[in-house]
Amino acid sequence: MSLIVYNGIFFLLFVILAQCSTNVTTQRKYVMGFVNEFLEKIDSPSRLINFVCNKKKTVNLYKKYQARHFQAASVYDRKSIPKDFLHLENVVYMINLKCSNTDDILTEASENDLFTKRNVWLLFGEISDIEKSSRFYSYYTNVYLIDVTPKTIYISKVYKITSSSKRYTKLLIAKWHETESRLDIDQRKLEKKLLNFHGEPIRVSYAVSNDSIQNLGTYRNRGIDYSPKTIYLLMNQLTSLYNATHVPIIREYWGDFDGTTGNFTQPGMFADLQYGLADIAGNTAVMSNIRLKYFRYIPSSGKLNGAILVWTFRAPPSSYRENVWLMPFEQRIWIILSIFSLIIYTLLVLTDYIENWMYRADQQQGNISWYKAFELLITTATQRGSVFVFNSISGKILCLTLFTSNMLLYTAYTAKLLLAFQSSLDDINDFKMLLNTGMRLGAENTAYNLFYFTTTNDRVDENIRALIYKTKIKGHEKMFWLNAEDGIRMVRDGKFAFHLSSNTAYDIINREFDEVTKRSIRFINSIIFYNNYLCIPKQSPLKDVLTIGLLRLQETGVINREQILFFFPKPIPDYTKPIFFSMDISDTKFIFSVLIIGFLLCLAIFFIEIVTFKVNNYRVDVNA
Repeated sequence: MSLIVYNGIFFLLFVILAQCSTNVTTQRKYVMGFVNEFLEKIDSPSRLINFVCNKKKTVNLYKKYQARHFQAASVYDRKSIPKDFLHLENVVYMINLKCSNTDDILTEASENDLFTKRNVWLLFGEISDIEKSSRFYSYYTNVYLIDVTPKTIYISKVYKITSSSKRYTKLLIAKWHETESRLDIDQRKLEKKLLNFHGEPIRVSYAVSNDSIQNLGTYRNRGIDYSPKTIYLLMNQLTSLYNATHVPIIREYWGDFDGTTGNFTQPGMFADLQYGLADIAGNTAVMSNIRLKYFRYIPSSGKLNGAILVWTFRAPPSSYRENVWLMPFEQRIWIILSIFSLIIYTLLVLTDYIENWMYRADQQQGNISWYKAFELLITTATQRGSVFVFNSISGKILCLTLFTSNMLLYTAYTAKLLLAFQSSLDDINDFKMLLNTGMRLGAENTAYNLFYFTTTNDRVDENIRALIYKTKIKGHEKMFWLNAEDGIRMVRDGKFAFHLSSNTAYDIINREFDEVTKRSIRFINSIIFYNNYLCIPKQSPLKDVLTIGLLRLQETGVINREQILFFFPKPIPDYTKPIFFSMDISDTKFIFSVLIIGFLLCLAIFFIEIVTFKVNNYRVDVNA
């Protein structure tokens, strides 16, 4: 009886082991069938490596995958990744999370940045196996959790939205059934699901003054801290677009770079980015070489800043450099007028001579025909009458022609002269030309101006910066560093150029300047190579999300709307309004020059006349 029982038990165990062996073999084929189909769905990998727990599986898996058109390797009980794979891309890694050496392999992969490259990671196990470590898998990495059940294999994408996220997001993207053997992945639906941040925080560090902290998210005091205020509103829109949470971090300083430590000073906006306290900067910043070592810039954010740095100055009047009394006519017109005056003078002398010959006019008057013609020409040009007249019809026609042409020329001259007095120099197009005018310089007392004008940097031409510092700043700090209001008022007084943000300048000019002054205001580009963008940490996973999101806000008009509401329009004078202006000494310099020359010439001729009179009287006395 006992023998029969033993035989029965032995037979039952044999059947169970046989069934288990069959199930294991079936499941192995089942999983390998899924892997084969998965590899067909993705781009052909360069290599495949499978980390297994059982040494017996290595040969079978190696033979199975080696038959495909890429190299395959299957390793057992290995604590590290083969060195040949560390510098490769487009590799498929298959890892069983239940193996004892899994954590060592994944740690090495993270240290060598293998998750961010074009590699595919198939992690066989459960989400609890991944949550044992705090390893960061970004949403754009190809890390898939493979959950194998008897009849269905679940493929899920596992990731953390940001490096500060405390939990993993498990997103089911496909199922593979043993009976159907079909793997369907809807890429569009997957992308939409990936862009759902499920309320995860996006930390934005803002550098603002104390006066602007309460005005973030509003349109008050638009001329102060306009960049962080605009970005604050746009970040509200952007986080809403991705179902994320906008977490602002307020700083008073940007955080300068300390060359001795190689770090940015704390507290500050750049320090928050460097030490992982923030995901993105809340101010657009200049792309300098030092910052490029630590941060990555978002190209699509270049249109966020509606303001630039400019030199603002009041263009000198045209009389500052040129003689406005000669400006109404071009040089060739003056030459033509001189030639015609000579011709008319010759005709006047000839006409007077002929009249004296024909009508036997007064001999004394005939003897001075050259003087008569010259006096008639001058009195006509100066719009006053002459005592000399012609008796002949041809002479009268010549005088009428002379009077009419001079009247028209005088009208055109005075009209153009009025415009010339109101005109300003428009050929100051760069800083070198501005410097040559001899204007005094000043700059708004802000952190970026203090840095770029007083410190050697790669955003300003060092020769120009050193020249400004030695000639304009050193020893004149109180006159150079001014607040925006005082600087623009000095611009209004003239012969002063002020460096500040265009948005601040537009605001003050539109409020305080009259139409006359607005017509003479000019703006030229700053000496700072101004290419402002939003920056994020070097290895930030949010680059693509932020780039696409900002482009979407741009395409839908959200950014343009905020810029219209936040940034002031450029001052445009109303040329239809009548204006009154006073002439300064430069405008009347030519008048006084003519007056002085006339007086000197009068005195010289008067002296000659006295001498001549004395000589003639002496001769009369001697002859008598």
